[in-house]
Amino acid sequence: MDVRQPALLHTTQTASSTDAKRPREDKTLKVISLFIAYLTSEEPIAPFTLPQQAMLKSLKTLIGPLTDEHTQILTNIRQLIDSFNSEDGHTFEMFNTIETLFASLVTKATTDSAALQPREILDAINELTESLSSVDIHNQETFKAIKALFDSLTPEEQSYLSIFTSGAMSYGSISLEAHKDIAATMNILAMLLHGVTSPEALDQLNPMHGPWSNSGEGGELKARNLTIFQSAFRQLASGLYGVNGAFLAFARWLQLKFNQAVKPGLGGQLESAKVTEAIAAARFVKKGTKLHSPSANHDKYSIEDVLQHMYDLFSANPTAEVSVKIASDHRVGPVVVGAVKSGAKNITISGTGGGTGAAPITAKYDFCHSWESGLYRANKALTEQGLRSSATITVDGGIQTALDCAKALMLGANNVGLGTPMLVMLGCIMEEDCHSGNCPTGIATQNPQLIKERYKGKPEHIAFSLIHLAKSIHKIFAPYGITHPSQAVGRVDLLKVKEGSPLKGLEELLVKPVNPYPNFKPRTRPPGSSKTENDMIEEIRKGKRKFVLEGANTISSFGARTAYFVQRDESFAKAFSDAPIEVRFQGTSVGQSFGYIAPQNLTLIAERSNDGTGKSLDGGKIYITEAAGNGACFGGTLGNAYFNEAGDRAGIRNSGVNIVAGKIGDMGANFMTGGSLTVLEGLGANFGAGFSGGTIYLLKDVYYKARENGLLSKDVLSLPPVSLSVEDMTTLKTLLDDYQSEIEMTDEKLKALLQSDCWSTNFIKLDLENVAQSTVSEAALQDRSSLSELSTPIVPAMPDVETSALQQDLLDRETRELFDHLPVSMLPDESEREHDQCGVAVLMKKDKIASHRVTDDVFKMLARMAHRGFIGIDPETGDGCGISFYGLTHFFKTQFPRLDLQQGAYCIVPMYLSQASHVQQEAIDLFNQLLAKEGLSVAEKRMVRTDETKVGQIGRELQSPLEQFVVLKPSDCDSEAFEKKLIRVRLQFELAMQLRKDDNRPHILSSSPDFVTYTALTTVVNFGDYFLDFKEPTFEVFGGVVHARAATNTKTRIENIQPLGNFANNGEDNSLQIIIDWLEKTPSLRKLLGIENVDLHSLSDSNIMSIFMDVLRLLGCSPLQIIESTIYPYIPTGNSTVEYNELFGILPFVGPCAGLLMMNGEIIAFRDRNAFRPLVGIENDEYLSLGSEFGIVDQKGKTLRPEPGRPWLIDLKQEVLTIHKHAF
Repeated sequence: MDVRQPALLHTTQTASSTDAKRPREDKTLKVISLFIAYLTSEEPIAPFTLPQQAMLKSLKTLIGPLTDEHTQILTNIRQLIDSFNSEDGHTFEMFNTIETLFASLVTKATTDSAALQPREILDAINELTESLSSVDIHNQETFKAIKALFDSLTPEEQSYLSIFTSGAMSYGSISLEAHKDIAATMNILAMLLHGVTSPEALDQLNPMHGPWSNSGEGGELKARNLTIFQSAFRQLASGLYGVNGAFLAFARWLQLKFNQAVKPGLGGQLESAKVTEAIAAARFVKKGTKLHSPSANHDKYSIEDVLQHMYDLFSANPTAEVSVKIASDHRVGPVVVGAVKSGAKNITISGTGGGTGAAPITAKYDFCHSWESGLYRANKALTEQGLRSSATITVDGGIQTALDCAKALMLGANNVGLGTPMLVMLGCIMEEDCHSGNCPTGIATQNPQLIKERYKGKPEHIAFSLIHLAKSIHKIFAPYGITHPSQAVGRVDLLKVKEGSPLKGLEELLVKPVNPYPNFKPRTRPPGSSKTENDMIEEIRKGKRKFVLEGANTISSFGARTAYFVQRDESFAKAFSDAPIEVRFQGTSVGQSFGYIAPQNLTLIAERSNDGTGKSLDGGKIYITEAAGNGACFGGTLGNAYFNEAGDRAGIRNSGVNIVAGKIGDMGANFMTGGSLTVLEGLGANFGAGFSGGTIYLLKDVYYKARENGLLSKDVLSLPPVSLSVEDMTTLKTLLDDYQSEIEMTDEKLKALLQSDCWSTNFIKLDLENVAQSTVSEAALQDRSSLSELSTPIVPAMPDVETSALQQDLLDRETRELFDHLPVSMLPDESEREHDQCGVAVLMKKDKIASHRVTDDVFKMLARMAHRGFIGIDPETGDGCGISFYGLTHFFKTQFPRLDLQQGAYCIVPMYLSQASHVQQEAIDLFNQLLAKEGLSVAEKRMVRTDETKVGQIGRELQSPLEQFVVLKPSDCDSEAFEKKLIRVRLQFELAMQLRKDDNRPHILSSSPDFVTYTALTTVVNFGDYFLDFKEPTFEVFGGVVHARAATNTKTRIENIQPLGNFANNGEDNSLQIIIDWLEKTPSLRKLLGIENVDLHSLSDSNIMSIFMDVLRLLGCSPLQIIESTIYPYIPTGNSTVEYNELFGILPFVGPCAGLLMMNGEIIAFRDRNAFRPLVGIENDEYLSLGSEFGIVDQKGKTLRPEPGRPWLIDLKQEVLTIHKHAF
């Protein structure tokens, strides 16, 4: 078979045709061939670099035996490389990316890239994209253009290029193309300025020599290391996104962002629509996850914490310097002094006036001090402490012109940062719409179509602007005899305050600070890493695999230097990867940041540890057998961590670590985006605030106690607790066994429970992966809201009538194909109308925890279901279908303040009254009589407010006024007895109303103390506008039901469908008869319901179905037990119906009975006995939904369409339907 030549391998020319062949080209070609050979045979992997070895091993394990087709593909690729001539002018940078290109091609060819895979495979897939989309910065035109511009400068003018640094704009906030163009430009200018010929040589330069680019806080793909596209500054912010061993080991500068002048106190935010597969890989999260950085640095609350974080970075990279970014403020002096004393070599002062269009306008201007003010205070503080020579100062935020740059140097800055100007150089037109992903110039977007069509930026555009900026700065200083930027630093004598300036005290800024310690030498960079770890590294080189060491508080950041050598030292990496390495500490607690960026293959065991244990963990395994401090696994990306106890903020911003803990402190799992957290015994307050990804496993006892005690955040309360799937059981069992292998459990009951056969039934799982995935495509439509605004209701507007009619017509055609295959003999002369049957859908919050967010989700889900009535309106009358929503009753505490309502001690009974006043009074009198018979009475009532413009013609004619009655529970009556009384009242009322012949008779919608029903003849999208209660901020719902469709609710369509009455009725005859037979055989139950003298055959199908639902509630039986005996007589052998009771929710809606059995991650959809209408169920993390007629659409948008009359097995993992093996 033919293998097309990858685009990356097309021949290009270097800047000079006389360049000698680079020394590593032949080696690179050999490495690639060996790489392919290893995948097709058993050849050793010794020649490969560490990243290649790690990726190769992962691929080899996951791929398994290769098919003949895959082997042929790899053979052809190797032949292509073998025939490749390195003398054609290919640059080293291109070959450097080829090394990962083939691993990615293998991954694409032999694995399912949509499946969950180890991070190395996700890296490989994205490195393929990175490689294929790379700009060949050394092509003749680009490199020659930049070099020509550079050569046009005099040496003095060239020197001013060294003061420039790009703003810290993350890959994600701007496109990959823009991010790489900025990095490439700064690197090329640095190469030209300092006379080096390759990106690798830049790595050997003194980090103090600029110009530099800055990655921002979003990480950077590994493929950019040591290439022209690598950012010199790599930033670590409050979320630690993208921070792992490779990110730190290849940096030239590591910048700690304490805060910035734009949006101070808010934290960074990246909308889910901009989190593409590649960005997710760079930040170690799932695609489509909304990312939010904490507003504070939770690992830096004191100067000692800053010192420790510096030590972490010195240990993780012994050659990089550390920078600290601080917002301009009158208090910056002591902060910068502390930072420099801790080891920082650069201070960046961020002033107001900066920020891209992604920053909210309210947090962008006039929020902090200007950079001039902060620069003056920082320069003064460092000078007066004798520290000014120990660190450089950079200013950014609103610097735009050569005069701005010149003023910054004269006021004491060494460098200037350019953020927004860089984007303008690439074509930004200042639309300030960066957050939306719809950037008009293709810069601040991840939409590939927008980038392709609109992005016109090039590296030479930036170079052109910077070179002319350097010329202009030199022109300002030349008249004063200044020929180098270092000569201009601190020349305040060249500045003066403008006459008539309204600001007072500016003269103070022009007083040059005095250094009282002129003989102080610049502070040297701390070495980082402990002697204990350094000694261990040497022993690993010699082949030692197990270590038993003495613990000490002075052993800090243990694991970081090991991670550095794994990334940068090939010989050490080989020795390290030969076999697992175990390090066991005895005695005293180990120090701070134990296991910082600990790599794969390294296991660390200690009794006690301090704060920051497992911070940014990068594949290693940690056991703390007694107690760990605060911030455990902060920002961890990969690996396992086990704690007997952990302090506050355990798992904060966890991205990929599997954590198991007996107990944790307050604020656990805050801002978590991935990985898992399992808690066995207890947790603290505010658990899971800001949770946006990953999985939480809790013992049921832990979960419900925390919930009762108010320890769960609103983000966790919004997640439904679900039982474990088979996959969950396997994963959790492995973690628990691993946990118990080192950690002694003192709770014997818990120990016995975990070892019992039924251990899994005691756990619940909390996550939102399905919800997050289902909303990715909608994220671009959402407005920017902070975490505190997530509960704001969003009620969709009424759709256009013509559009809805079109949608209905399309669905009509689809359903006709489905239903018209039934035998004509069943429905003589009416088969063409089979698609007009009514249907039922239910969507409910399984744990009945409601909020406005749930209300919105219910609206959206019902609107997406496949049944026509859910999305359409009748084009003739404007009417929708019959819809019900179930609201929680605590809303009414505000509506009836006089009664001081207490939860469970009252019931809100909603009643549709007749439009005729005399019928209304008769109904109210009957209702009061029935209440009095049960010892109850109406305490107060209210008329529900509605907007009549939100219903159609039929709705306005037939929709009766809705009144709500408050019925209080007697003090001597328990809850169960109270509910039975209410059921009897509603049933007797409905039976009496059945005797009335007119269609406009009163009707009680519900009588439960737990919820109150709202029902209307409208569309899903108009429902929330029709009932004004839905607009109240405290109103909440937990479920919704749609019954029938638009066509069956209009007069003409109802008349047309009558010949099909046996099938169009709300409940089918066969199903109704079974229920009637069952009720007639249980006289005690009929007596309890008060219907012992009622002829059941005379009741309508709606009454029969209402009775049946009341029976389920009244008896407290498992719905599956009733369904088993009445509707569908099949329950798989060996599976008790009782244990599934908690998973199944049934509401008192009018419609056919549905049976649903969830087990082992699968869902069985039952059908009613007359074999006409199938019933399908979907269970996911938050909702349980049922649908009849031709199917429903799940939350991923997949339509499930079972044929009538057959039960189906729905495999949610594979998203396929198959006929169940037990189907009749």
